Amino acid sequence: MAVKLTKKQVGQLNNIATGGEAAIYAYKGNTVLKIFLDTDNLSVKQQKVEAMLRQPPRTGLVLPTDIVLVDGKFAGYQMPNIPDGEPLHSYTKARFVRDHKLCDYDALQIVTQLAHLIDQVHADGFVIGDVSDNNFLASLSDGHPTYMIDVDSWGLRGLEPDAYTETFTPPESYNGNGQRKTLNVKTDCFGFTVLAFNVLTRIHPFGGTYQKSPNMNTVERIKQKISLLGQHDIVYNKTLFNWSWMSPDLLKTMQATFEGSQRKPITGELDDQLQHSKHCKIHNVYYYDRYTECPLCAGVAKLKKVVPVVVKATQGGPQVVVVFSNPDIHMMIDENSYFDNSGNIVYVPTMQRLPRQRGAMMHFASKGRFLVSVTKTRFSVLDVASGKVVADIDRWINSAYDVQGANILYIDRNGQIHKMLLSASGLQDGPLFQSSNALLSLNELGETFVVNQYRDRALVSYKDHDVDIQDITNIQEYAIKYDQLTKTWLFIYETSNGAFRTMVFGEQGKEYDDTVVRYTATPLSNVCYYNRTVYDPGVQTFTGTNLKTAATKIFQCAAVDETCALKFDGKAFTIVSETAVHRFG
Repeated sequence: MAVKLTKKQVGQLNNIATGGEAAIYAYKGNTVLKIFLDTDNLSVKQQKVEAMLRQPPRTGLVLPTDIVLVDGKFAGYQMPNIPDGEPLHSYTKARFVRDHKLCDYDALQIVTQLAHLIDQVHADGFVIGDVSDNNFLASLSDGHPTYMIDVDSWGLRGLEPDAYTETFTPPESYNGNGQRKTLNVKTDCFGFTVLAFNVLTRIHPFGGTYQKSPNMNTVERIKQKISLLGQHDIVYNKTLFNWSWMSPDLLKTMQATFEGSQRKPITGELDDQLQHSKHCKIHNVYYYDRYTECPLCAGVAKLKKVVPVVVKATQGGPQVVVVFSNPDIHMMIDENSYFDNSGNIVYVPTMQRLPRQRGAMMHFASKGRFLVSVTKTRFSVLDVASGKVVADIDRWINSAYDVQGANILYIDRNGQIHKMLLSASGLQDGPLFQSSNALLSLNELGETFVVNQYRDRALVSYKDHDVDIQDITNIQEYAIKYDQLTKTWLFIYETSNGAFRTMVFGEQGKEYDDTVVRYTATPLSNVCYYNRTVYDPGVQTFTGTNLKTAATKIFQCAAVDETCALKFDGKAFTIVSETAVHRFG
């Protein structure tokens, strides 16, 4: 029996997510509704959903449970909610992995489960098409149960898959114009092998910087078969899970997939790796137990060295100084706070410790006067001195937010963007305007920068400006920075083919827009922006690119890698790593 609603009733539901193709709404019980935004392709979607409704339940598949009719017409479907599922994209991020104390064995459990699930899906006659880190979920609970979502885009019974992600698609799937050519079980196998390597190592197999052509994007690297497993001059993050712990058979199959024409499941190799894992207490890695000893201990894994750079830390030049370090640090949050090894958050200027809230992001605000805790669906504000919670607010699930100084920018459960000012006399909280899958940022003055995303376009709003930007879809990684010196905003996002679009907004509106600069910061928000120059952290280096003159300078600094956050005050750089704070300059 269909879920029947009017358009007005849909508008009254709690919208918990919106993408380029559909919006997700909370519904009765532990279910959600997926309502398609694209009405041109609804007949094909309806055929796929109705076919999926006839499928028997299978553990790990998030299948439709009913169709949704809006004003009597097919509009989407009902499906189970997966509240504890984290996108696989999160498991490739160093901070997420460290924060949840995950290791290679956890990653191996996840990808092995997915390998079996994909084999079953293929045996049932389906083609996934879009095998990427955004279409799978994994739980943080024991065993890491995994889930496959967005089944309405799959191919089945003469209907082709209608989605794919370029950075997980093999070169043979494209024709000369770069358009999709074919998607089938073999291309699914390629995509999953890329995904498995990415989750197991926290780096895309075509990631890093190819020294012979540093600006070559990921898709071009895939087409030319230049992966991390081949004999190529590629520089990558020294803090990654090294892949020498994997079995020779698994590595051989992966390389044959990335740099050859092999397109087959890797389920057997993953099963073998999982069944023959032995723990190394020194490196906290589970290596293949048929090695005589841990490959990392034996020194088999050798990281690639960085080429000579322009600016070095020398006796007469820039110096690296440790500003803050402590053996009790589990993970630095920013230059003024960290999580300790006992489950507390610590404010560095006063060394005050407060209990950490499990599963929450936490930030000190207003010079340590307040502590902001953010979960998937709520955020709260604690007055540190009194110990009282002065705000406890529902937020739009997993929506963007920012905390700067005494200001908080967030999206409420109804999709309204709010700005809250924290002060000793009380809170000032008021709505600004409606969000459309918005990206948010604040500067230290409390001024806002908002990117509202619509289908194939975005509206950038800041200080009396509304700038329409075309050709923006599926933003995964982004950075928004403000430069007080030039009073301009920097907005960078990664495109679907692994390139980066860099834009600058100021008094004249959009002042810069190009895709020539490539970044290595992980996450992208680790870059800093000063005097129209973007500084990007890399492996023992960081690169400054002036967007006005196109001049580039490379700095050598042993304290830096891609996971470090940079900040420049015009005199020296502050470098925040996972376990320390340094100054360079």
